[in-house]
Amino acid sequence: MNLRRRITLLLLCLLAGAAIGAAGQWLTGSAWGYLAIPALMAAAWLVVADPERCLRSDVPVAPPRSGDHDIAAPSEAQPPSAQIRH
Repeated sequence: MNLRRRITLLLLCLLAGAAIGAAGQWLTGSAWGYLAIPALMAAAWLVVADPERCLRSDVPVAPPRSGDHDIAAPSEAQPPSAQIRH
C-alpha cells in the first residue's frame, strides 16, 4: 500500500472516529464515544500493517530452529559469580 493510500486511510479513520464520537456524545451526553478514534486507528493498523517492511533487507531472516530456548541448559549455565565482570 503506497503512502497516499495510507494517509487517506488515516484521515478517514480520524474523521469516522470523530463522527462516531460526536454522534455518541449527542445521543448520550457522554464523551466516551470519542474512544472510537483510537479504536478505528488500531483496527486500520491491523489491516494495513506490513511487519516485513520493518525488517532490514540486508539481513537474511532465518527460521527459528526447534529446540531453541531463551533459557540455557543447566550444564551451560554459569554461576552468578562468573557472570559478574570486575
